[in-house]
Amino acid sequence: MFKTTSRIGNYLYVDCQRRKLRIPHYKLIKNLTRTNIFKFEEFEDFELLAEEGIGNTGKFCTMMEVKVKFEGRVSYIKLIKKPTKITSNKYKKAFENAQQIVSTLQFIKIAKESYCY
Repeated sequence: MFKTTSRIGNYLYVDCQRRKLRIPHYKLIKNLTRTNIFKFEEFEDFELLAEEGIGNTGKFCTMMEVKVKFEGRVSYIKLIKKPTKITSNKYKKAFENAQQIVSTLQFIKIAKESYCY
């Protein structure tokens, strides 16, 4: 069972009471029958990945995603999939969502390591 207590866009859902995360767009690799719901205990680490380029009209972010590692699985939360101008509202919203995701994962990591949860 999963009941959302916190949500970051359509990218990450958290159930604090049951200590679980749900990544809605989790891609199943090699037709594994695993779920897109992960226990806090399975969470290992994360990394924010981004690439930028320069076009005729200025700087662009060509990719932004958060790589999340769980025991035996890796998930990518894709925030930007195609070139997006760094001055655009879409980039600003993606960056804000990335900050919230990273903050949430950092909190879970610290709590897990200190046995606070």
